[in-house]
Amino acid sequence: MGNMRIDMAPGAPTMTFEFKKDGTFLSTTGRPREIAKGTWTYVAGKKIIQLLIEGRSNFTIVSLNEKELVMSADMKEATPDDPTPITIVYKISDS
Repeated sequence: MGNMRIDMAPGAPTMTFEFKKDGTFLSTTGRPREIAKGTWTYVAGKKIIQLLIEGRSNFTIVSLNEKELVMSADMKEATPDDPTPITIVYKISDS
């Protein structure tokens, strides 16, 4: 979407990630709660975390700190006419 910023609408479902030391993760989202299970791998040369869900890798974590997670979504398959990656910023909720 170019450099356009789109914020979450009030009342929109939240998304959570739980990363485990064994290289797996759980992601929950939506209503009713949808759970995705996958694996994660740190790619030292690129300093990214590659996420695999059902053997597919469309997401990478490009920045991670105690307050936010920044993820890049590869859009080549979803939108072949405009394969520009989408950057998604998740911030820690106060609740």
